[in-house]
Amino acid sequence: MRRAIRARRSASAAPAAAPSASLCAAFLSALLLLPLLMALTAPVNHDEDQYVGAAALIGHAVIYRDFMSLQTPLHAYVFAPLMAAGTWAFPAMRAATALLASITLLLAYRAQRWLGAGWRRAMGATLLLLCCTAFQVGASVVRNDILPALLLTVAIIAAVRALRRAGGVAALPAGLAIGLAISAKASYAPFAPALCLGLLLLPQPARPRFGQRLAIGCIAGTGVLIGLLPAFLCWYRAPDAFWWGVVIFARTAPQAYYAASGQAGWLTPEGKLLRLLLVALEGPALAVMLLRLAGRPRASGEAGASAIRLLDIFTVAGLVAAFIPTPSWRQYLLPALPSLFITFGLIPGGGRARDRIRAGLLLFALVGLARPARDVALAVVDGSPPLHAARSARMTEAELAAAGIEGPVATVSIHAVLGARQGFDIRFATGPFITRESGLLNPARATAFHVAPADMVAMSFDRSPPSAILTGDEHPSEMFPLRQDQPLRDYAVAHAYRLHRLPGDDGELFIAPTQKMTVPR
Repeated sequence: MRRAIRARRSASAAPAAAPSASLCAAFLSALLLLPLLMALTAPVNHDEDQYVGAAALIGHAVIYRDFMSLQTPLHAYVFAPLMAAGTWAFPAMRAATALLASITLLLAYRAQRWLGAGWRRAMGATLLLLCCTAFQVGASVVRNDILPALLLTVAIIAAVRALRRAGGVAALPAGLAIGLAISAKASYAPFAPALCLGLLLLPQPARPRFGQRLAIGCIAGTGVLIGLLPAFLCWYRAPDAFWWGVVIFARTAPQAYYAASGQAGWLTPEGKLLRLLLVALEGPALAVMLLRLAGRPRASGEAGASAIRLLDIFTVAGLVAAFIPTPSWRQYLLPALPSLFITFGLIPGGGRARDRIRAGLLLFALVGLARPARDVALAVVDGSPPLHAARSARMTEAELAAAGIEGPVATVSIHAVLGARQGFDIRFATGPFITRESGLLNPARATAFHVAPADMVAMSFDRSPPSAILTGDEHPSEMFPLRQDQPLRDYAVAHAYRLHRLPGDDGELFIAPTQKMTVPR
């Protein structure tokens, strides 16, 4: 009897066999194909217009100086080469976003395995990360969410290496990745002090003395500063426009627009917390947070305990980063997820409640997959939204060519003309986000920043009329009853622009009554 008990214990203590080739293939297929499927079936979000607009312009214009952007610049530089795809640029950017998401998932899996997690646990935690709505939005929509999340995952791996015996040099790529993440999305700024303080305060087996830990923290800080160079150089070229677009606009503009739409409650701290809580319930994120609080993760190696603490510090920094933007939306929870799910993969899976926990996580995973499943079903019936946008761009290009118009199109729906030969008016490079606002700027600053707020669209067009105006993609909703391209449509109607309805599309293409126009490029 005792021998049988010992045999069972030794069998349970033995390392699990390596996964079969078919299981590895299925896992890799899920990580590669599911984000791509989400990217090709997710509805077009008007948030995307400012990102694709910046990527389209940055190849031949200086960001902030020649056109306005509301984000730090790295995402635009990374995606700019995809404009070589012409009118296929928008689906190409969606596919590139999905690829970045797949790489993030693979890195999260490798980080868990490197820290000592079993392959079953690591696979499960990685797939649960994919089931979170915040991750899905970042993986499927052309925004600056998944690029900094990938860089953060790289920073996690490099920081844990720095805690171990890899030497202080390993802190440099960790800081560099964090700095680049901030250059892609400003709300990742809390990770810079989290990284430096974590490496400074947490014990390290090879460097027990405080002075040595201070040196490694300074090396990480140097990496952060190097990673911030893209943002710093853009600020140096146009400091006033950079500061207004990246900082001032985010602090002031949403308040006025949400108040005018009757949604001011979403801007309060309690409204933001409620929103983030609801997002965490759209998938397994909240359940994993609670299991992390109740569990005891274990990491291999001498610095295992310090590595887990560093991961927890990153999760807290990610929650702070999620709370910074106003208002809170689904994708803003993403910064907290890579470190959280890597830590979750390190929690042993035993215990009496194991089956109930698995069932609960499976239920939350299915909840998280409901939205992409609905998008796939709609895409089967109506077609792929990004492919439809590419078709709209080709139709608009053909209509303008037939009318003999060579100048750019004034539109806040940049995805609908992306890659078209005529281009789009730089005054609307930020999509609808400045055009829907009033009282933001005086006329001199609006002209200097190359923007046209709602109360200045007519004045800006009178000074430099567009040869074509495209509207129709910005539909009012119950939450936001204000049509965000209305100022453009009002001007087109008031000045007798000729309406051309694009076949099979909601787009309204207004062509100027005279074709010889002076249009800013």
